[in-house]
Amino acid sequence: MAGATQQTGRLTFIEGWSRPEYAQVISNAGLKGSIFSTITASSTLWRDDYPLTSAVPTGNTLEGFLFPDTYQIDADSDELTLVSKMLANFERKVTPQMIQDMTKQNKSLYEIITLASIIEKEVPQAGDRKMIADIFWKRLEAGIGLQSDATVNFAKCSRSSDFINCEKTTRSTLADLQIDSLYNTYKYKGLPPGPISNPGINSIEAALYPTANDYYYFLTDLQGKVYYGRNLEEHKKNRELYLGR
Repeated sequence: MAGATQQTGRLTFIEGWSRPEYAQVISNAGLKGSIFSTITASSTLWRDDYPLTSAVPTGNTLEGFLFPDTYQIDADSDELTLVSKMLANFERKVTPQMIQDMTKQNKSLYEIITLASIIEKEVPQAGDRKMIADIFWKRLEAGIGLQSDATVNFAKCSRSSDFINCEKTTRSTLADLQIDSLYNTYKYKGLPPGPISNPGINSIEAALYPTANDYYYFLTDLQGKVYYGRNLEEHKKNRELYLGR
């Protein structure tokens, strides 16, 4: 799979990958991706040892909490060992101070990780993530849909029999926008039911510590450059200038 690096005894999971993508890398390494998928389908198994997983609502998977990094594995490693390492890493990265700051902002850990997972997929440049986090929080507060193409891709590919090879587009088609899923943030306002990927610490910090700005809209061109708009009129003008539509 593009982006995966596998060395003897080491597995690398890229920021923004989802559980199915993790499972494929695990299978390629000789472990069982199906077991990984099963034991990460719920937080119940993990809550006693990893308290932050208690933030995951009953019925939701550990998507978002499986911290992307390089992990050492050996002949005695199994799927439980690997997931344990991911969750322990997550609990080191998300510090007690960060949890306190979430409480002060009246935001839950699950909300922060959910938004961070969207930011991770939407924005390639780290410098723009805190700006876009503020845009997303303002839109949520104002009752404006997030309108994230990344969440639409997740909605579409989660329904596919092959998540890995499902076509993921930077611009949602008209057919994609009609998908009736709570992950379709064009159709449904508010945050989706849960994370769409496993974000890195940069995106988590962006969601928690956004950069205040006057914008409510943004778009990225084919090179990943971000253009901001204060209102719908500016956004439409940016679309014409930088996307030709």
